Amino acid sequence: MNPLVIPPRLRLLVSVRDAAEARLAAPWVDILDLKNPDAGPLGAVDAEVLRQVLAMRPQPPRLSVALGELSQVAEELIRLLGREPGNVCYAKVGLAGWAQRADWTSQLGRLRRRLPPEVELIPAAYADWQRVQAPEPWRVLDSLAELRCGTFMLDTAVKDGLRLWDHLTPEQVMRLVQEARCRGHRVVLAGSLRAEDVPLVRRFGAEVLAVRGAVCRRGRDRLEPGRLRLLAERLQCPGVETKSQAPAHAASGKRS
Repeated sequence: MNPLVIPPRLRLLVSVRDAAEARLAAPWVDILDLKNPDAGPLGAVDAEVLRQVLAMRPQPPRLSVALGELSQVAEELIRLLGREPGNVCYAKVGLAGWAQRADWTSQLGRLRRRLPPEVELIPAAYADWQRVQAPEPWRVLDSLAELRCGTFMLDTAVKDGLRLWDHLTPEQVMRLVQEARCRGHRVVLAGSLRAEDVPLVRRFGAEVLAVRGAVCRRGRDRLEPGRLRLLAERLQCPGVETKSQAPAHAASGKRS
């Protein structure tokens, strides 16, 4: 994969908390992500919510589910996916608390083998890894080939108003994206990103923009259909984008 070739279209992933939000978001998104936003960045979706969404007709677009952090993976979700994966394509897991443990890659490997073959495991890399004692993003990227995981996802662990650019500089994010694409991985960028970040995310070569707060009212409370429609239309029509300025300041990461 050539990192200098920008993907033809930036795809949209929106996280929803329940079946009602799923119905609102389904017409506008490429990937519908099910999670509990009150339980952290990758709060495990309630199994009943997953059952309700899988029963929706017509079927929603491609689904991803949050399994929680690796130390507390939602076992009921894994069992449900084993019986009825439906159109779930991705299962995301976080690595908070695993920075000093030597067995996080082997534990991820065990989790991947428990998932149906059609469901890809996505270990999320946290830009603010120091705040939650997670492996730094380059270590997560380096692990993907061994784990046979096809997607590199960069997110923030602590949802306190700080954004991706507050933890890594745009140059650091760009290097991570380009290196991931050189290795043949798809790239998902998240971390309290907004509509004004679309041109920069597109220019870096990411394939997927993942959001929740950007399409919600009162931060991350409830989905706002108007905001969702405007963001989806902006991704479909790159010609309407205004010139984006890279954020002027960000905390420095370890690897450059």
